[in-house]
Amino acid sequence: MRNDVGSVKDASDMEKKLIGDTKMGDGPIISIRPNLNPVIVKRFFATADKHEIPCQKNASNLGTCTDTNTIQLSSAATGLVAILNRYILTASEVISLEAVQNIVVLVVEFIRSMRKEDSFSPL
Repeated sequence: MRNDVGSVKDASDMEKKLIGDTKMGDGPIISIRPNLNPVIVKRFFATADKHEIPCQKNASNLGTCTDTNTIQLSSAATGLVAILNRYILTASEVISLEAVQNIVVLVVEFIRSMRKEDSFSPL
């Protein structure tokens, strides 16, 4: 990974009315938020389209409730992809194994698409 692109793995529990409806098994979730780099977000969607990876959108005018807020404020471009997790931090957590496989492919192909000359400046 490049030192100006941060990698963060995290999860939060939000209500549908705040962030939209996401469903278990419908693929990784790509977040669209004001503190996420729009160039990275677009590239995640383009990568998902190119490789036919099913994805869900998660849009909000709020921060992410993850470390991506701090990383973005420290001048590193950030994006956020996640998988739906029920009963987080319990002995009975539930995730979709297909979503796990799809998020791995998405992140790997995203990294493969990066070139030295790429600019993540949204301007």
